[in-house]
Amino acid sequence: MVDGDVYIPGERLHALSAATGAVRWTAPVRATAGVSTDGERLTPVDDGSLVALDTADGTDRWRVSLAPEAGVFFRTRPLVTTHSVVVTTEKPQLDARVETFAVDRESGGTLVALAD
Repeated sequence: MVDGDVYIPGERLHALSAATGAVRWTAPVRATAGVSTDGERLTPVDDGSLVALDTADGTDRWRVSLAPEAGVFFRTRPLVTTHSVVVTTEKPQLDARVETFAVDRESGGTLVALAD
């Protein structure tokens, strides 16, 4: 719950008014690892992509593919900082590497990509 809205992930992402329960908007985003926000942008992860949605109407502000290959999953819910959104991906096999990305909060451009 943020600023009077409740965000409910599922097959689609729903924004509801906490006061009335009315649906404010619905977006075709499947938030597979959770949802975070900075108040203006909502950043769910969706089948390999990190997406920034406008909290006012649910429209895409930006979308970036971070886990394009099959079998790669987001390990963490997005961490929103002052300048970036940080997420970690992994491939569940024991010998596969973990990757952490810092993406610019405003533009969606990749700032840092680290592999372990």
